[in-house]
Amino acid sequence: MKNLATVFVLLFVGLGGFSLRAQSTAFTYQGFLTVNGAPANAANDFTFKLFNAPAGGSQSGPTVQTNGIGVTNGMFAAWLDFGGAAFNGADLWLEIATRPTGAAAFTNLTPRQPITTTPYAIRAASAGGAISNAQLAGTYGNALSFSNAANFFAGNGAGLTNLTVGSLASGQVVKSVNGLTDALTLAAGAGVTITPAGNSLQISAGSTGGMGWQIVTNNAVQAPPNTGFFLTNDDLVTLTLPASPAPGDMMRIWELGKGHLKLVQNPGQSIVAKDFPFSIGSAWIPRDENRAWASLACSALGDYVVAGTIGSYFFLSGNWGQSWGAVVPIPIGNWVSIAISADATRMVAAAYSGRISLSANGGGTWSLGETNYRLWQAVASSADGMKLAGAVRDGTIFTSTDSGAT
Repeated sequence: MKNLATVFVLLFVGLGGFSLRAQSTAFTYQGFLTVNGAPANAANDFTFKLFNAPAGGSQSGPTVQTNGIGVTNGMFAAWLDFGGAAFNGADLWLEIATRPTGAAAFTNLTPRQPITTTPYAIRAASAGGAISNAQLAGTYGNALSFSNAANFFAGNGAGLTNLTVGSLASGQVVKSVNGLTDALTLAAGAGVTITPAGNSLQISAGSTGGMGWQIVTNNAVQAPPNTGFFLTNDDLVTLTLPASPAPGDMMRIWELGKGHLKLVQNPGQSIVAKDFPFSIGSAWIPRDENRAWASLACSALGDYVVAGTIGSYFFLSGNWGQSWGAVVPIPIGNWVSIAISADATRMVAAAYSGRISLSANGGGTWSLGETNYRLWQAVASSADGMKLAGAVRDGTIFTSTDSGAT
């Protein structure tokens, strides 16, 4: 007959071949095993089960089986881990069964052993006051919640990572502006107005002549009369004229960005340009490189420019001629004339002693039109690119009303 006198202990230092990690769900169980009243001295297999009653009841958690546990003078130790879910706060009893290692059947030992409070659990249940840095240090894989508004962390936040604007509540952080930090106030001086608009500030300034100024950062603006505009955009800016100007109204434009300006008139208005105080075209800037250039065309705004060469490809620029790239899909030829639509979508090119080439996607792909090889001298296109005309040297003028299809 086997019986058991046990001592239930949670250890926080190594025991024999066991090692323990703080805050895990495993613990060390120590017991004293007798056989027929004498201390046991042989290896045994053990099973351990948790129940919610000293007899009968329901099992809580899994069955833990440990084989080949050495028993010396009745003393043995086992490493048990039932998982955290088994310990739900209710009273529990430990049921132990054993057998000599290699034997067939287990023998239940009685009585079941009550699970008692451990020193570690006592500390966890009564923890309070300040927690030292050593106790708080470590990596926490799960989220931590500080629900009390009085909670705070002291320090400069130098160790924070992965902190984005989206993770901060609105109005919690004021960014620095020219070295100014914290609560920043913008004060408008004489003749200056500051108008908040969403997350932007519009700054307008007046002058002694009654002209107010606006900083334009977007791509389109409806111009009020007697206003000056500072254009800061690097792209095309479309500025629509005042809808109902009075005689003598003025508008001034100062371009600060790298973009370009498009003036749009309202129905019934027209734009007349004359008496400029400078010479248009007086300054030229060399672009690309020396080639056998033979033809040139540009879009209505001048942003797209196409140039043809003798014995080579087309070259296309989409930034007002600042940089160029070869249009390779078109065959090599003597491109003596090029025409493009106002929006640069449709293009037509004529090769001397060659054929007409057409593109309907801004030069991305090309197709051959007019089946015969001719001594083409010139081509022209309507604004929409649908009506085309081509002239042959010492020959005929050809026209098309379907963008060169026929």
